[in-house]
Amino acid sequence: MPNEIAKSVRHLWLLCTPKPMAERVDLAGRTVVVTGASPNSLGYETAKTLASWGADVIATSLHDTKATEVCLKSDLSGVGADGNISVRSLDLCDTNSVSNFAEWFVKEYDGTLHVLLNNAGIHKNIFSPRQKPPLSADGVEIHWRTNYLGPFHLTNLLLPSLKSGARKSGDARVINVASHLHNRVSNEELINPTKTYHSWNAYGASKLALIHFSFELNRRFEKEFNLRSVALHPGSVHTNLTQTQSINGRIGAVLNRVNYAMTSLVLLHRKHGAQTLIMCASTPTLQGGHYYERCRVKNQATRLGRHLPQKHYGASPKPGFIVSPNCKFMGFREYTIQTDPVEVNASNELVWRVLTNKQEYGEWNPFTSRIQTDFKIGSPVHLLVRMGPAKFRITEVLCAFDKPRLIAWEKKFGARWLLFAKREQHIEPIDDSNCCYCNIDILTGLLAPIVYLCFGNYIRRGFRDVARGLKAFVESQVGK
Repeated sequence: MPNEIAKSVRHLWLLCTPKPMAERVDLAGRTVVVTGASPNSLGYETAKTLASWGADVIATSLHDTKATEVCLKSDLSGVGADGNISVRSLDLCDTNSVSNFAEWFVKEYDGTLHVLLNNAGIHKNIFSPRQKPPLSADGVEIHWRTNYLGPFHLTNLLLPSLKSGARKSGDARVINVASHLHNRVSNEELINPTKTYHSWNAYGASKLALIHFSFELNRRFEKEFNLRSVALHPGSVHTNLTQTQSINGRIGAVLNRVNYAMTSLVLLHRKHGAQTLIMCASTPTLQGGHYYERCRVKNQATRLGRHLPQKHYGASPKPGFIVSPNCKFMGFREYTIQTDPVEVNASNELVWRVLTNKQEYGEWNPFTSRIQTDFKIGSPVHLLVRMGPAKFRITEVLCAFDKPRLIAWEKKFGARWLLFAKREQHIEPIDDSNCCYCNIDILTGLLAPIVYLCFGNYIRRGFRDVARGLKAFVESQVGK
């Protein structure tokens, strides 16, 4: 409680001090994606300003995209700006919506992006935080799904476009909008949650994960690709996120107006709250791998972010793959087994053809020497797997088939809570004639730690041998 009081006092003091403003930068030739840009939001203010500074802005909104686009263009005309801005639909809770948006962007903008600003987010049950956890349609806690997994998914899909933008311009960046509420949850609680559900803690955990993701993204891609990533706290801002649900009736209308007036007195205006977003998206002197507040680096939160072990993001510092931090299913930790991505001197299409050629598996794959499947989602995948001196016949279910980037199958051993395993094989193009290949195995359930301890090294060694065998075999096929 003393910490909350101190935060409130600091906020009220800052509310009375001069507000930092981002310096105008010529953004001509820059392509920017801003998520969560519905009217009365930080994203709206940010998209409008960046477009007025010359950027080609693609804003996203959950509802009324045409109306939002009309409002943005009208506001730009009102200030005498001739900005290039459009609005597309995007629901971060829906994996299909995220995939469709990314696919549209890559086609429409030739796979080149300079700035991805992950601003969209939600905070549910603000005044009734101990209610039953709200879930997304796919059964994930809503804050984690929207505020972390959604931006994580979108960033990964747009990563090749960001790297392309960085190669062409020397500068691309990912800006993740977090919150000072990230300190409601410790790093230990993020990985091994023990507290009773509280919506404010769930919101804070999603933002803490986003901060760690920002730092890890920067660590992996800044030096090699000039792709920087930061997280930021915009301040406590009066936006549509802070509004309560409408109360019906005449009394409700009065109460909503009173609530709006009161919150506008104690919270920052959107114009001021957007300044840190605008500055991070535009300034040439951005320091990647840091946490920003009030248009400058805030070191305390940056140090906090450094303490999460990198093992929770996967082992490799190489480009192309980012694994989500280990989270929980029904309270069980996920155990991720991953080897370093292997660079293959061949196109990802050729690697894909080899991976899906069932007759040739035994020629190059020492871990899975036989496979039988029709490669249709939901179909069985019959495998002959070697772990150490033993061989196992396993039947799994195909759960992903994204040509030519991802193939995955999964298996429940009894009930999912007992043991659940999922294997993913990723192919990430580097250019037209080179790609990276990576194996990931995810275990969860009551028996997961036992399987991890007993077979983890065999699986990891098998994955390494698979990658080496695939690389050698595919490269021998180039030109044939």
